[in-house]
Amino acid sequence: MSSRSLDFFEMLAKDSRFTLVEYLADRVENVRFFSYGSNMNKSKFKKDMKDACKNLGLNLSKIDKTKLKLDEFAEKQVLLNFRRELSNESDKYGRAFSISPFLEDKVEGICHDVHVSVLPAFLKKEGLFSSKPSYKLIKVCVLGEDQDVLTLLGLKPKPFKCLKPEKIQDTLKYVDDSIRGAEEFDVEHSDMIEMKKKLQDLIRTREKHV
Repeated sequence: MSSRSLDFFEMLAKDSRFTLVEYLADRVENVRFFSYGSNMNKSKFKKDMKDACKNLGLNLSKIDKTKLKLDEFAEKQVLLNFRRELSNESDKYGRAFSISPFLEDKVEGICHDVHVSVLPAFLKKEGLFSSKPSYKLIKVCVLGEDQDVLTLLGLKPKPFKCLKPEKIQDTLKYVDDSIRGAEEFDVEHSDMIEMKKKLQDLIRTREKHV
């Protein structure tokens, strides 16, 4: 496919995103999400949303900045019969958190609203607009919520033991950011700490063989 064709499809996809936002804005104001990784980190969430807006060509001066932050009603919630794993391949972080069905296990995270005006930015930063998306949206039933909410399921499972050397520190920083976010909302995150220890062990093991 020629670069001109790719430009056309990119333009078409971008136009469709904004049409979708206009359509949704007439019907709903917010979309409810369950987040379980670095999206719990308030400062990182805001920065990533700003970066995503810029990547989409949105004019930040025309966007209500409060819509780029985790909303004030974000709160800790529990997703049953899933577990959190550091298993989704990420171009930016090396590996990122995902969830997978697992009976009698649970994942603590937060439920929060994303305003429809910045929904494209949220989905962009999660890699849903890529030709090879990192995640897909699924509906889940979360304790404490009256209706199903949306969350992200990883599409690129790969053990972090296969991490490229140049990506290990990126993954470690991502996990640290996620841990700080979990602490902000008093979310149980012993599994994150365990994964961080395994990453540090992997770093030490590789250093011994250098």
